[in-house]
Amino acid sequence: MRLAAPFLTAALVLSPLALVSPAHASPYQNCAEAYAAGHSNIPKSSPLYADYLDRDKDGVACDDEPAGFVQQPTPVATPTADASPTSVEEDLAETGGSDATPYIVGASVLFLGGGTVLALRRRRQY
Repeated sequence: MRLAAPFLTAALVLSPLALVSPAHASPYQNCAEAYAAGHSNIPKSSPLYADYLDRDKDGVACDDEPAGFVQQPTPVATPTADASPTSVEEDLAETGGSDATPYIVGASVLFLGGGTVLALRRRRQY
């Protein structure tokens, strides 16, 4: 039971990392929703962009608009006087991480924790 305690502690500490949202989260589930709202050719710098909307991975999402499509202006987030700095997501720097980063960090912590537990057990034996 002593061996499971460090792993359980690490799992509880790292579980919130799995809930971290990706850097770009579009309000649209697919391009059909984006087209219905009047948005196409969404650049990677736009708050409407998401990797899953960019099927050809060219940095422009929903770039195959249907016939008769009418483009709407892209909303630009402007901070208000009472807005806190964390409420405007466009001002945040990208970390360069991916969706797999929390899992890699979690596995690393569990690996290091397991190594520490084994080292301590070995030390107690001598």
